[in-house]
Amino acid sequence: MRTQKEIRQIYRQQIELAIAGIRKTRWLIIAATTCIFLSIFLFISAIAFEGWVPWVLVIVAVILFFLAKTAREGLYERLEQEFKEDVVCEVVRAINPEFQFLTNDRVEPDLYRAAKLFPSTYDLYLGDYLVLGQIGRIPFAFSDLYTELKGATTYRGLFFTSNFGRIQDGDTLVVPKDYFSTLQSRYAMQQSELKPIKMDSPQFDSAFSVYGTSPEAAQSAFTPAITEAILDIHTRFGRPLRLSLIGSNVYCAIPTEKMLFQPNIRGLKFRDVEEMFALFNLLEFIITQLDQNTALWTEE
Repeated sequence: MRTQKEIRQIYRQQIELAIAGIRKTRWLIIAATTCIFLSIFLFISAIAFEGWVPWVLVIVAVILFFLAKTAREGLYERLEQEFKEDVVCEVVRAINPEFQFLTNDRVEPDLYRAAKLFPSTYDLYLGDYLVLGQIGRIPFAFSDLYTELKGATTYRGLFFTSNFGRIQDGDTLVVPKDYFSTLQSRYAMQQSELKPIKMDSPQFDSAFSVYGTSPEAAQSAFTPAITEAILDIHTRFGRPLRLSLIGSNVYCAIPTEKMLFQPNIRGLKFRDVEEMFALFNLLEFIITQLDQNTALWTEE
């Protein structure tokens, strides 16, 4: 597990260099945005005067607006691609150079539904990239995902899945407190076999709710070390993590207000990179702890 000092050094030596590589596109977007505002100002100024000259300026302003708007949209698409290929890829490589980073790919929708952490239906399912790798002997995949149902956002954030190749005794869900507070979600929970489970940690129970088919399996899976690590991330970054153990799979959803590595004109802040390292350290810790917990699993 890297220290904050080591992460900052990686950020300065690798990530900032990658960000500098897309600086030209960022400045072109700023220039196009400036032209858009300039055309609007020119249009408003021109219609305030009479005569044929102002109308020429109106036409020029309209043409400039649409040219700048079209250029900005194209440049932003280019920035998104460059950002994924150069910056996000560099962050993933810094975490572990053996991980595979695939642009324009995503975790399969079937895995998203199987996690039992979201509504089972959606109208829109988008993924920004796909990272594949192994933690010890356990393969995993994660993506930034965005889903919608009837025009409303149902999930935006990081989604992680791994397969242990072994079956655990019972299904378990860990979600933020009051996550199933709506009438619809309460009804769905009542119709399922998952029942509320109280953990041994009052601090954990105050922040998260645990549901499962087997209290013994839930207690065995979410040991004090794991619940403490989840609470630490929750406290440090305010992320309301959701986890589930279903069959031989472990799923983790980390909601964000925007896609975790959404490109912006300012680049990528150190705290974004630090959070990515911290989140992956948490996932690595959970997977390692669960894998070593032989009492939890039976051979598949």
